[in-house]
Amino acid sequence: MSQCHLPKRASTRVAKFHSNAQLECSAALLRETSEKRMHAGTAGFEVRERLGKFKHSRSLLQSVTALLFAAALGACAGQRADTVEPHSAAKFSKQQSPSIELARTVVTPDQTTDIPELLQRARELGEAKKFEAAAHAFDRAYELDSDGPSAAEALFKAAEMYDYGAFQEDALARYEQVARRFPSSDFDRVARIRALRLLTYLEHFARAGGLAELTEAKYPDLQGTSKIAVLAARALARISAGDDAQAEYFVSKARDIIERENLDAAGRVPQELAPVYFALGEVRRMRAERIHFVPVPENFGDALERRCQLILDAQGAYSDAMRAYDAHWSAMAGFRVGELYQKLHDEL
Repeated sequence: MSQCHLPKRASTRVAKFHSNAQLECSAALLRETSEKRMHAGTAGFEVRERLGKFKHSRSLLQSVTALLFAAALGACAGQRADTVEPHSAAKFSKQQSPSIELARTVVTPDQTTDIPELLQRARELGEAKKFEAAAHAFDRAYELDSDGPSAAEALFKAAEMYDYGAFQEDALARYEQVARRFPSSDFDRVARIRALRLLTYLEHFARAGGLAELTEAKYPDLQGTSKIAVLAARALARISAGDDAQAEYFVSKARDIIERENLDAAGRVPQELAPVYFALGEVRRMRAERIHFVPVPENFGDALERRCQLILDAQGAYSDAMRAYDAHWSAMAGFRVGELYQKLHDEL
């Protein structure tokens, strides 16, 4: 603090002057002291205010840190819970997000499309009875997405279109491929039955017998014409192996179904019955041809009568096969009838 110094010797006027000066000096000192105190108080208030704000900010920071830490703990706990097998009660409440599978896009020099659109175009061709074009379109859809969700349908429909268009070998190859590649699909049963019919139609009797045995074991509940197709295939397979006794067993079982379901009415019969009657004719033909006349048997007359009866019985069975009005089976049956009489004439 500054101080005022006055001389010791002075006149009265000078003393009075100095007295006034001293008073003014003291007042100045008082004002200076007051201003310093006020300044000190204001500074202290600002310090306290800043300290309070700092404490508040620190408290707020601690609260935010605690919240973030709690959220991190919750996330970790959620991840651990997802990796552990949930409790049986939690399994019912746990919801899994559905997966979305997009159709495969196909880009060609001419167009950009997808598999469902290709299948739709193929169906339209089939409905227009453009079977060969429809078959190629289904083939194309299958080749582009052979492991996709519509692959089994595309392959089966391609086989069906070839079948309708009388491309039997192409249809057969695809029906068999459906059975091999998609044994658990909804098309497997139908594909197997249709493959059996084509195998017998194309006279692949040994293959037909093998597929029929596997199909019957896989689908023991087959009924109606599907069961008849299996039995006819097994009968023809045994005939091709020279086993007429086992073939007759399968033919008899098929004829029981035909009689029970009244499928052999007067006039035309279903095409599924043609292989059965043809197999029956083959059984009787094989037995007739076992009766020989060279050398001449002792009971020639009896042997001739038995052979002629078997020829007539076989001819009756072949005639029943012709009632299906199928050109293929009718031609085969007619050839066999002529062959029966030709062989009899040659031996006599």
